[in-house]
Amino acid sequence: MYILSEHRAQSPVYLGRPGVYPTVPRGYTSGGAGYVISKPAVRMIVDEGSKYPADCQKEGLFEDVEVGR
Repeated sequence: MYILSEHRAQSPVYLGRPGVYPTVPRGYTSGGAGYVISKPAVRMIVDEGSKYPADCQKEGLFEDVEVGR
């Protein structure tokens, strides 16, 4: 199955196996299983994250949870 071929490279895409973590109400994509983030989606994360720097973790072990947040 070619899951990425179903999406345009110019679209914000965030794909992977759903993870469960209580502090992320909408869920997130588990890094243990791996995930894919398109360039437009990364830009959105960076742009939105820079608006709320207090919400971004400076240190920690769970980058997949932080990306989902």
